[in-house]
Amino acid sequence: MAPARRALALILSCSAFGAFAQQPADGWQAGAVLDLSASSRSLALGQRDQGLGLGHSDLSVHGPLGRHFQAQATAAAHTLDGNLEVELEEAWVQTRTLPAGLQLRAGRFSSQLGYLNEQHPHGDDFVQRPLLYRAFLGGHWFDDGVRINWTAPTDLYFRLGLEVFRGRELVQEAAAARRPGALVLSARSGGDLGRSQSWQAGLSLLHNRREALVEDHGDEEGAEAGEAHEDAHAHGAAFSGRRLWVADLTWKWAPEGNNRQQQLRVSYEHALVTRPNRFATRSDRHQAAYLAVVYRFAPAWEAGVRADVLRVRQPHEDHFDDGRLREAAAMLAYKPSHAQTLRVQFTRQQDRGGFPAANRSVQLSTSSTSAPMHPIPSETRSPWWRAALAACALCGAGSAQALSVFTCEPEWAALVRQLAPAAEVRSATHARQDPHHIEARPSLIAMLRKADLAVCTGAELEAGWLPMLQQRAGNPRVQKGAPGLLFAAEQVALIDPRAPGSVFEGDVHAAGNPHAHLDPHRLLQVAAAVAARLEQVDPAGRDGYRARLAAFQSDWRARIAQWEQRAAPLRGMRVAAQHSTFAYLWRWLGIVQVADLEPKPGVPPTPGHLQKVLEGVRGTPPRALVVSAYQDPRGVEWLAQQLGSGVTLLQLPSTVTEEAPADTLAGLFDHLIERLLAARR
Repeated sequence: MAPARRALALILSCSAFGAFAQQPADGWQAGAVLDLSASSRSLALGQRDQGLGLGHSDLSVHGPLGRHFQAQATAAAHTLDGNLEVELEEAWVQTRTLPAGLQLRAGRFSSQLGYLNEQHPHGDDFVQRPLLYRAFLGGHWFDDGVRINWTAPTDLYFRLGLEVFRGRELVQEAAAARRPGALVLSARSGGDLGRSQSWQAGLSLLHNRREALVEDHGDEEGAEAGEAHEDAHAHGAAFSGRRLWVADLTWKWAPEGNNRQQQLRVSYEHALVTRPNRFATRSDRHQAAYLAVVYRFAPAWEAGVRADVLRVRQPHEDHFDDGRLREAAAMLAYKPSHAQTLRVQFTRQQDRGGFPAANRSVQLSTSSTSAPMHPIPSETRSPWWRAALAACALCGAGSAQALSVFTCEPEWAALVRQLAPAAEVRSATHARQDPHHIEARPSLIAMLRKADLAVCTGAELEAGWLPMLQQRAGNPRVQKGAPGLLFAAEQVALIDPRAPGSVFEGDVHAAGNPHAHLDPHRLLQVAAAVAARLEQVDPAGRDGYRARLAAFQSDWRARIAQWEQRAAPLRGMRVAAQHSTFAYLWRWLGIVQVADLEPKPGVPPTPGHLQKVLEGVRGTPPRALVVSAYQDPRGVEWLAQQLGSGVTLLQLPSTVTEEAPADTLAGLFDHLIERLLAARR
């Protein structure tokens, strides 16, 4: 067994630091996470060893099983008490095409109890999870069982779930072990409060039928009350009971919804455990709560604080003793990209009885994620299968309802509105948001749940959030391979394809640059594909879609000729730009980008990199420095000042906006050309 463990640890290390992102022909993908940490001291109920240790690291594969199912398997490794523990954390199969917002999952998976449990630990804001999870759920509770979820077809996100588990991973040594061992009922709702705020709330109930062994603390042992719990197994509950109630509330704020630049997150959870064992009275119960506040004050920096309290009744045969533990944590995290995190945290515990191992600790952790690429839906489905899915979509929509279209970006919403003016079209993002970094908010899940057609960019642009929306929406019409899902990047030839690289190379799009909408010629190709897909999901509107496509093509070709004539003076113009957002526009208009203001793709400009750019272009400065409307221009403003008055700083919209003059596709190109011409003069 030891060689197998060492081999898995080696795989995890190589995968996280290398290019472990595969795209097999059948759609299966793999990814890995490596989490390393160093702690000055161990903590009560802690799950990080003193000194160097391996945090929650994993190797995961997932993909489709035929047309109706998807599967995932995850092997995880971590160190505990100096030993390397390796376990199968996930191995499940889930439906993709059940009607009416239903989803069924079976196998080994994490319960959706509470706010954090279903999330992988490497996605947490703090080095260790709150006391609530470490005490009552072993930090991260996964088990063998079955889950059924229902998502309501409403504007307000609402989901009900039922899970039935064996329960062995929660209470490993049970005095009474009934089957099934644990049942979980959960409800979750959420929505937006304007453009800048979102919220979600949940209520969960765990009914545990596995009664933990009654502990024997005889006089000959001389043990303190809490010592048996302080070194609990990493995935076993230190304190359990017949019922566990968990209520959670989370509020998030980001200016204009652009969480890439700035965000405030506030989370609160409270848990109550009743009937710890057969000797417990109604007053013998465990409680825990935490309040966490995390502030992203710059694109790559976050700071947070968390306050925890744990109150337990510790069983001693037929009686109970009080246990109290408080914990306060403060952390600072550096995230140069979505795949890398370096975090330092100070934690202080206070023993109020029963937890003599309470301590203070400084912890440093670093995690690297080799995330799988966004899957490109297979186009090899047989015609009868696509026709069947289209029929399902029509049945679900109902003849009296307008076609509902979900788009990931505003440019596709504008295009669909021209081809299908009677459709209900909603965009998940707007011009002041970075489409690479969007949260899968409850409101977006609700939007996708009702959609008959989803139009997105693809080429990994939405890889960080669209798959989660698809999984949680429970809408078979917009799953991989269904006619109700279209990726614009699949309809055109992309520029600048790159081999998958290390996570340290930034946000690399291996399939090519996804921002093809800024080439009007490629936009014509996408328009034809969108019209064809509209026909497929809504055959009754075929004649209208074809007529509007023909009108759009005629008008668009005439506009292209006018734009190219008007923009002729821009040919050869030299610019420096942040990110590759406008690469298609530059290539079409003959503009030359002489410098990239990002040190790596997706990484905001740093003072050191801007100094290098300054030294490289000082002799022949570019006419303009270009940033997108959603990007912070402050660093580039310094560069513009250093280069002098002959250089113009342009903050341009990279997509259709909600206000004139760029509130249509044609208006967007008119506006971009006019702004560039003004900088050229």
